Amino acid sequence: MTYVAIHQPNFIPWIGYFHKIKQVDQFVFLDNVQYVKQSPASRNYIKDKKGEKFLLVLPIKKKNYTTKNYNEIEIDYAQNWQKKHLNKIKDSYFHAPSFEETFNFIDNLYSIKYANLAELNIYLIKEICKLINLKTNLLISSSININANATKNLRNIEICKNLNATHYVSGIGAKKYNQEELYSQHKIQLTYQNFMPAIYPQINGNFLSNLSILDYLFNVSKSEYGKLFKQ
Repeated sequence: MTYVAIHQPNFIPWIGYFHKIKQVDQFVFLDNVQYVKQSPASRNYIKDKKGEKFLLVLPIKKKNYTTKNYNEIEIDYAQNWQKKHLNKIKDSYFHAPSFEETFNFIDNLYSIKYANLAELNIYLIKEICKLINLKTNLLISSSININANATKNLRNIEICKNLNATHYVSGIGAKKYNQEELYSQHKIQLTYQNFMPAIYPQINGNFLSNLSILDYLFNVSKSEYGKLFKQ
């Protein structure tokens, strides 16, 4: 059996994104579909020193951005967002147990200039997967040969068939969009991710869920990463 999941490349995603990666044999970054503005592809939350959610936003060049794919969206480096992000991250997590190693990790990733939004997000996700020891094979949809006219469910099915998938793992939020009978016709079993957000020690007040995985990396030692996906 071969399990496949497909997802847009998000910006330093929450833990549930990495849980989905762990559940499958092949994970495909959907980089060649239209960018959704104000989506998790260009923003995510951390927890600031006041114990409140703070939104890190990647500035993108606005010219025709609503009609471009993720791998065509240019990042606006004129805004010096790397320094602003890093200053905010440092201010928020300076007293966290794993501050030094995690800050150095993200600082190194931020020092690279990326060609587009998809490239940045995919590279960061891949490096985090290495850090937390996820072994799933990671692929990019634009490098997979499928019918260019296939959209939505049929596009996912085409990708699954190309990868000889027996199972497609979907997020529960997509259930209302999935055409289950279509997957069945193509002999692909549609299953849904079963994930309960992890509770872990967290500085700066009461626990907040659904933050970027950065929050977890700052708050938990590397020796504890193996306990992240017990459920």
